[in-house]
Amino acid sequence: MLTRRGFSAAALAAPLPRIANLTEFEAIGKANMSASAHDYLAGGSASDVTLRANLEAWTALRLKPRALVDVSTIDTAVTLFGQRQNHPILFAPTAYHKLFHPEGERETVRGAHAAKTTLVASSFATVAIDEMTKAAPANVWFQLYMQKDRGFTRALIQRAEASGCGALVLTVDQPVRGYRDRDIRNAFTLPAGMDRAN
Repeated sequence: MLTRRGFSAAALAAPLPRIANLTEFEAIGKANMSASAHDYLAGGSASDVTLRANLEAWTALRLKPRALVDVSTIDTAVTLFGQRQNHPILFAPTAYHKLFHPEGERETVRGAHAAKTTLVASSFATVAIDEMTKAAPANVWFQLYMQKDRGFTRALIQRAEASGCGALVLTVDQPVRGYRDRDIRNAFTLPAGMDRAN
């Protein structure tokens, strides 16, 4: 039986099978989530046109191997905003993590810490930013949608700063909420007792 938060208690407790790639991981997730939670996570705006285009573009990328070069010392580290990162990979801001795990973004920040990377925490998180930064000693940045209420926006930025967020990531390409066919079909709403904590 699925919980309101996506994964069943049995699925959370069960050991994961050996997973060889992200496609297999996605299939396991889908099998253990409610349809609404899966569609929210896997879907894109409108009829998924941009999502398909992004997947096609990603699939078209090719690594260019170089032969006969010294690989005895490899350093993937980069410095962003004065902060050293072990590699140029960040956890992108996504909303509503409690749909997928009871600990929500707390568990995500623990994962970011284990992966030695930075979590860019969503404005629409289901865990407050200060609770996220206390969950693990990972780098946390804060993603912000500018609000009409500039006082509210200022207070949110100050909360993120006080919580130890190392950078502010502005999302400027969404002046209105996206139209998502899957969410409309599912009449998507957050379950009772779950809200935007920030």
